[in-house]
Amino acid sequence: MPLPLPPVFGHLLAVWWGAIWGSFANVCVHRIPRGGSIAWPGSHCPACGEPIAWHDNIPVLSYALLGGRCRTCQTRISARYPLIEALVAAISWLLWQRHPGSWAYLAEFTFALALVVMSAIDLELKIIPDRLTLPGIPVFFVAGFALDLAPWKERLAGAGAGYVVVWLLARAYEKLRGRAGLGLGDGKLLAVVAAFLGARALPVVLTLGSLQGLLVTVPLLLRARRRGRVRSVARTEIPFGPFLALGALEVLVLGQDRLVGWTLWLLAQVR
Repeated sequence: MPLPLPPVFGHLLAVWWGAIWGSFANVCVHRIPRGGSIAWPGSHCPACGEPIAWHDNIPVLSYALLGGRCRTCQTRISARYPLIEALVAAISWLLWQRHPGSWAYLAEFTFALALVVMSAIDLELKIIPDRLTLPGIPVFFVAGFALDLAPWKERLAGAGAGYVVVWLLARAYEKLRGRAGLGLGDGKLLAVVAAFLGARALPVVLTLGSLQGLLVTVPLLLRARRRGRVRSVARTEIPFGPFLALGALEVLVLGQDRLVGWTLWLLAQVR
C-alpha cells in the first residue's frame, strides 16, 4: 500500500533516503573487502582516524563545503563518496516513481543498493566479495516475493543458472587463452540478479552488460594504450560486475520485453 504523501514530499523523501543509504554504501565499499565491520566504529577519516562529526557527514553537501578534504588532517577524500551518494539518491528517486512508498519500492531499492556496492568494490579492487553475494542470493530470492517479476521456481533455477553460465564461460576462456578471464564473483553476482529478477532476465543482462562494457572500455583502453599507460588491450583486466549490474538495473526499470523489442528493432535497422 503506497504511503499517502504529497507528490513533492514523496520525491524529497526518496532523494533523502537514497542519499543517506548512499553514505552507508560508501562505508560498505571501504570496509567489507578489508574484513571490517560496517557497524563499528562510527564514520571516521581513513587517513587520520578522527571521528567525523554529524555536520561533516551530510551526503554530498559536506564534501562540497569541505572542498573534498578531511577537516582535521586536510587529506583529500575520494570523489567516489559524493558520487555514490548522488547515484543512490538518483536511483531511489527513479524507483520511487514506479512504486511510491510501497514494499515493492523497498525491495527494488535494496536490490539496487547492493548492486551499487558490489560494482564500486569491483571497480576499485576487481573483486566481488562473497560476504555480499552469498547471503545476497537467499535474501533477494525472498525479497522477490514483494514483486511479480518472475515465479519463485524460475528465480530459484535462475540463481543456479547464473553461476553456472559464468563458470562455463570462465573455464572455456581459460582453456582457449591459457589464463583466467571472467572471475567467479561475476557468476555469484548473476546468481543474485536471477534470484530477484528470474532466469529469463539472464540473457538480456549478459547481452546488455557485454555490449555496454565493450562500448565503454574499448575506447578508454585504446586511448590509454596510445598514451603508454597500458601495454596490451587484450591482457588488461576489466571489472565486468558494474556492467552486469547496470544491465540488471535496466531490466528492472525498463522491463526485459521492452529491451528485447528495442534490440530487435535496432538489428532490423542495421540490416
